[in-house]
Amino acid sequence: MRKEENGVAEEQDLPVNRKQLFFRAFRNEYPVILLISVFMTLFAIPLFAVIMLSLAQLAQQSGADLSVPENVTAMYGTRFSMYLWCVPALLVFAVGASGAFFVTRNLVWNRDIKFFRDFGKGIKDNVLQFEIVTLVFALFAFGVCYGLDVLSLRVGSGAVNTILTVLRVFLLFLAAAFLTFQYCGITVYKGSVLTQFKNSIVLVFGSLPLTTAALLGALSPLLAIMLFMFFQSVIVLILLSTALAVVGFGFSVLLITLRCHTVFDKCVNKENFPEIYRRGLFDKEAAQKKFNEEHNRQY
Repeated sequence: MRKEENGVAEEQDLPVNRKQLFFRAFRNEYPVILLISVFMTLFAIPLFAVIMLSLAQLAQQSGADLSVPENVTAMYGTRFSMYLWCVPALLVFAVGASGAFFVTRNLVWNRDIKFFRDFGKGIKDNVLQFEIVTLVFALFAFGVCYGLDVLSLRVGSGAVNTILTVLRVFLLFLAAAFLTFQYCGITVYKGSVLTQFKNSIVLVFGSLPLTTAALLGALSPLLAIMLFMFFQSVIVLILLSTALAVVGFGFSVLLITLRCHTVFDKCVNKENFPEIYRRGLFDKEAAQKKFNEEHNRQY
């Protein structure tokens, strides 16, 4: 991809839609996507450690006699500890996310990228807001997971437990959608955390089908690992974890960013921020208008 002196791609080099931009990014900027994946994996190590150690302990406890109240209490105590320790682990992950989403924003805007410079700048400029919105998400997730665990323990009904599981997945998925819109919004717009939160609510519900499809696609690497964990194949799990480090996080952040920018253009940028409307894409209509204006000035 050719670059101008100011670090922006020449207009005729730009893709015409974000589907083309997605594949173009993998083709031309894969080293950047790889670095995003590797660095986000490093920042996710505490989160992975908490989850894997807790699941290993829960696996041991699942063999105990659950008719004994002490065994049930121990199992739910382990779950409580897992949910609680996920809060600081997510805050560590948010530091890496603040750099990764900033780099990805520059990538989809076709700016000249110097990874370590941009990753550091993303952390410096955005980490405080990323930490605040992630803390809200983490505390909400903690409340949902442990609260529904307690409710499930008290009810003890198979049908009710199934409903509670579905409710848990739905609430966490919706919260993750809000969080990703806030992550992308922080890198694009200036504003308080409260403003970003209000905007994310409007944008999520205003684009729920697109948001659902894109978020499921973005979560697919993690979902694949969770699925294969049930087969208890260490080799498969290692291969999938390696694939996640090589491409998974970079793929997810790119897909989330493109989805959010599409919604931003549709709901916000066209009317309020025309200077960033379809940034990173070739706008035939604007190019034709510019050509006509220059042609009229000449004649």
